[in-house]
Amino acid sequence: MAVLLSLMGLFLVFGFVLFIIWIAAVKLGMLKPPTALNAEEKTDGEKLNYRVRDRVLSPAEYGFYALLQAAVHMLNSENPERRCTLFASVRLAEVLTVSEAQTNRSAWQRAFNRISSKQVDFVVCDEQTTRPLLVIELDDSTHKRADRAKRDEFVDSACRAAKLPVLHVPTSQKPDYKALARLIGQQLSGTRTPAGSSAS
Repeated sequence: MAVLLSLMGLFLVFGFVLFIIWIAAVKLGMLKPPTALNAEEKTDGEKLNYRVRDRVLSPAEYGFYALLQAAVHMLNSENPERRCTLFASVRLAEVLTVSEAQTNRSAWQRAFNRISSKQVDFVVCDEQTTRPLLVIELDDSTHKRADRAKRDEFVDSACRAAKLPVLHVPTSQKPDYKALARLIGQQLSGTRTPAGSSAS
């Protein structure tokens, strides 16, 4: 019994010494912890140079996001049986899908490519299913540029084809959260006219 206890003690001491050596090697940079990933990590021999972005939303988008959250909260309080949730900076291909009518593979791919690289500012979705109910675009001065206008026209047309309303809110006319709740409620109930209408 004494021999067994001695062996166990020896194994414990040996294991402890190995653990200390491993910690020292990691601290001195001789070993990397298995979960450590950094900007110099390589995959298939390719150096990956990434860093975390400073922000997902611009300051203007973030300020508007707070108003939208308050508006959606108000709508949910008024209509608890039809609760909504809000997503920001969503890829259009997560909101729309290519119609099954596109049986030709190349036509499907072309249609998908047109939505895969575009994003919309905000999407109001059904809280239980996350089905998109309304796209909201915050329009600043860049939307007056020809390329942005063309992009907006395509997004509006694609959403209209999918029967998904789009609400454009100019940054110069940003309403308060109660007015936003009314606008969103009108769009969701179908009482407001067409996708692509502007908030005033």
